[in-house]
Amino acid sequence: MVTCIKDFVIADDGGSVNNAGIGSVQVITLTPNADVSSGWTRSSGALDFPLVDELVPNDAGFIQAEDIPLPAASIMELTNLPPDVVAVRALQTMVRGIKSDGGDATMVVSLVSNALDDTGKNHAVATSVSYYWDVSELDPDGGVAWTPVKVDLARIKINRTV
Repeated sequence: MVTCIKDFVIADDGGSVNNAGIGSVQVITLTPNADVSSGWTRSSGALDFPLVDELVPNDAGFIQAEDIPLPAASIMELTNLPPDVVAVRALQTMVRGIKSDGGDATMVVSLVSNALDDTGKNHAVATSVSYYWDVSELDPDGGVAWTPVKVDLARIKINRTV
């Protein structure tokens, strides 16, 4: 079963952005569509993005971060917004992960804009399949709201931290 969400808004009065009614919004899914760099092991093939770009998970295709030594982050480009998008309220990263044993495993997912990271939380990865997400309301390059042009240039960065 696939669940599609067209419009979805969750409000939180903490912080300094989007604290009032933000009006009508549309949720748009951007998937990885090109590799920038990676130190992760792939289940198959020579690229990370085709293994993680599915809207419906395919457990046969994955990227894996060894723990000794910790690999370099997997950094991927994203698909562009539709051309009719004129404003962006926020970006949300979502990564599906699992660890293979009971030891420690953590990861940080960031959005990269002009080589500056909007770093998400340090997520403890579980031994059962789980989803990890973070919200980015401000472009780290300038600390202002994301624009469609800057979203189109953004990259996702998945970093194993322990």
